[in-house]
Amino acid sequence: MKVVRREFASVPQIAALNAKSSGLIDEAITELRPVFRDYQERVRLLYRPRMIGILADGLTPSEASDVAEFYRSDLGRRVMGLASRNYSPDATIGGIAQLTESEEFEAAQEDIEMDLRAATNAVMKEMRDEDFSAVARLMQEKPALLKLNAINPKILEMRTQMENEQPNEQELARIDSTIERVFSKRLGN
Repeated sequence: MKVVRREFASVPQIAALNAKSSGLIDEAITELRPVFRDYQERVRLLYRPRMIGILADGLTPSEASDVAEFYRSDLGRRVMGLASRNYSPDATIGGIAQLTESEEFEAAQEDIEMDLRAATNAVMKEMRDEDFSAVARLMQEKPALLKLNAINPKILEMRTQMENEQPNEQELARIDSTIERVFSKRLGN
């Protein structure tokens, strides 16, 4: 929602309306939150089985259990927390342009790779020496963690498809009506 707020504020007409009716953008974001939450849930439910399929093709059940155990561990949660805190989809969103569908997919995939690489680099900078030692030990004990590197290209392709999943007609209508309702309430007709 921070990205949506930033995009609204970057449109001069909306910024001017927000100056006229202070808090307009914040109210629109608050009102849009449930719409985007529903959209994200639809996309998650659509892609989750596909993602599970990719992992099932690349890992045995025992290996999948080892990977899950790592992500449930204190170290795994720390790494994922750092990744989440440092992930910013700026390149992905900034890369939106008038491209053909295949060019758009390729550009989106490159942008997602750049965003993930930036988050990974930030995580690496914040990790402690003992974290690196613990990860190295775990990779020796649980080689399944190393298999994730081989699976990552397929995950990245799926992630790109997810990032490009557009709101459906109902979701677009909800977005439009929500924005219209907030603007009408704040500014009149």
